Amino acid sequence: MLQFEAHRRAFQAGACGGGILARAAERPLTRAEARAEARRRKAQQVASAQAAAPAATDGVVQLAVSPWGQVEVDGRAMGISPPLTRLTLAAGTHTITVRNTDFPAYTATLAVSGENPVTLRHRFGP
Repeated sequence: MLQFEAHRRAFQAGACGGGILARAAERPLTRAEARAEARRRKAQQVASAQAAAPAATDGVVQLAVSPWGQVEVDGRAMGISPPLTRLTLAAGTHTITVRNTDFPAYTATLAVSGENPVTLRHRFGP
C-alpha cells in the first residue's frame, strides 16, 4: 500500500510524465492574473518578432569597383570587390577604403541610412 501511495504522489507531481491530476486541481486564474499573463505573452511575441526582423537601422552600400579592389570599412577588411558587390552596415557615417596594389587607394566617407541604398563607384586606372 505504501508503494502505491508513493507512485500516486509522483504521478500527481508530474514526475512520471503525468501531472494531469495536479493541473486539474489548480484554481482558475483571477482577472488580474489573466491580464498579466496576456501582457507577458504579448511581450514575448513582440520580442521574438523584433529578434527575427532585421534591424531597421541597417543600411546597404552597393559597390561598383573596376577592375578590382580590397574593401575596408572603418579600417576593417570586408573582402574583394568584385565579387563583393553589397555591404550591410549600421546607419551612420562610414569611411570606406578600396585598395588595388597597382594604384593609389581610394577613400570615401558615406552617410548610410536604412531608407535608401548608397552606391560607391570607383574605377582604378589612368
